[in-house]
Amino acid sequence: MAASTVPKTKRDGKIEIITAEHVFELQFEPGDLAISNLKEGQTATTMILDRGSFHALRKTDFEPVSIAFTATLTDVSDNTDVLLVNACLGDGAWASDTSAFGANADCWGVKITFTIDGTSHGDAADHTMEFTPVRITGMDISEGEPSTVSVTAECYAAPVMT
Repeated sequence: MAASTVPKTKRDGKIEIITAEHVFELQFEPGDLAISNLKEGQTATTMILDRGSFHALRKTDFEPVSIAFTATLTDVSDNTDVLLVNACLGDGAWASDTSAFGANADCWGVKITFTIDGTSHGDAADHTMEFTPVRITGMDISEGEPSTVSVTAECYAAPVMT
């Protein structure tokens, strides 16, 4: 498949939070998704010196991918409807879901998928980035016009990109 030559914009993106039991598509969001710390093998490196001169570069510890996005606040909790706040906390309608870290995991985890529409613009397929397992590391709710939910997360595996 040939590489796309169509510039992508925030209107082309879609964010989903997924477990084996639920899928939540983010609604009413400004399109400010940020993905940081993507690198080869998701590993840090250390420089080996020989009396002050570069000798080698070696891979060391795993480093997670950072994810951040904002959405408009519509509701904070519900035991039957899937909501962003509940998805981030693993409660409400998500309380009995299986964590992306495993059924007996100590931490709540989800899969986050970012899909970029390509087919509407003549690409052979849409483009996706899948992040799993993901732990929500922070969620801030801010009152305003509109009120917002800001989410930060870390992915503990290399993303799958198609």
